Amino acid sequence: MTPQTKIESMFEIFEKRRNYPRLQLDLPVTITGTSGNSFTGTICDLSPDAVQLRYPVKDGLNLFPGK
Repeated sequence: MTPQTKIESMFEIFEKRRNYPRLQLDLPVTITGTSGNSFTGTICDLSPDAVQLRYPVKDGLNLFPGK
């Protein structure tokens, strides 16, 4: 008989790796790259060592043109 293994979601895996709790937010942000191109997005959560941003992919691609 084999023991049942629990399958973890990616969310659960990353939650275990976090050093600090995250503050859930919904704040607008403008991101500007070194090329001067910018686009808008949203800060979704924040902790002392990380931030999660969400933005439309097509806009994010403009941050690093030619890559």
